[in-house]
Amino acid sequence: MAPGTAGPRNRSGWDMSETDKPGAERPVPPAQAAQTAAEKRPAPRPPAPDGRPARPPIAIKQQHSTFEVALVSVQALTAAVTMVIALVGAVYVQDEYHDRRQARMTRAWTLLYNTREELFHNVGQVEALQSLHESGANLREIDMSTRYLQGIVLNGASLYRATFQSSKMMEADLQGADLRQSSLSRTNLTRADLSGADLTDALLTGTNLTGARLARARLGGALLSGATLSGADLTGVRGLTADQIGETCADPADPPALPNGLPLPPAC
Repeated sequence: MAPGTAGPRNRSGWDMSETDKPGAERPVPPAQAAQTAAEKRPAPRPPAPDGRPARPPIAIKQQHSTFEVALVSVQALTAAVTMVIALVGAVYVQDEYHDRRQARMTRAWTLLYNTREELFHNVGQVEALQSLHESGANLREIDMSTRYLQGIVLNGASLYRATFQSSKMMEADLQGADLRQSSLSRTNLTRADLSGADLTDALLTGTNLTGARLARARLGGALLSGATLSGADLTGVRGLTADQIGETCADPADPPALPNGLPLPPAC
């Protein structure tokens, strides 16, 4: 075909060139190409409820990450502040408890040593002495002579070399108390409980132990001259000798319970 001469046309009116031959790729009409490109483009995102353009997913994800970081930071700060407040509160409570404990102990000591109506009635000395014991005060070598201490509870107390001479301590609870070298001379310990107490080298001359419980107590070296043991329970005591028993007395109608092998005390 001569140059510039139009080739044969197909039924649609297109000029048949080399590309229009059978098996060759045919050109896409412009209108069809535009329609295909439009179909391939992603659909526009709907606008936000407030009318603003919708943000892309990446921006939304970044915003969520920033919010999560800020939330974690706020939670960490809140936890730190809470911990500081708790520590400050604990220190305040501890100081308050210490101050109250010291004030209570001071009042107790003042009451014990400023009251002189000891033998007639209880004027708060029992409560004061018990409070000191419960607070862990040092009661070693304390002088509680001629006091009215009926029913006092000092079980397990450390009363080494303490003095209760001539005090009224009926029904006192002195279980397991450390009373080594203590002075209980002429003390009324009727029906008192001294089970397991350590009375080694204690002074018990003239002490009224009628009905007292001294089971498993230590009495080695204790001076018992003139002590009354009527109805007392001395089973399992350690360190008690026949010579010590011989210096005591008891009602023959109400003898004490003694370890095997020890004689009964003389009659009062």
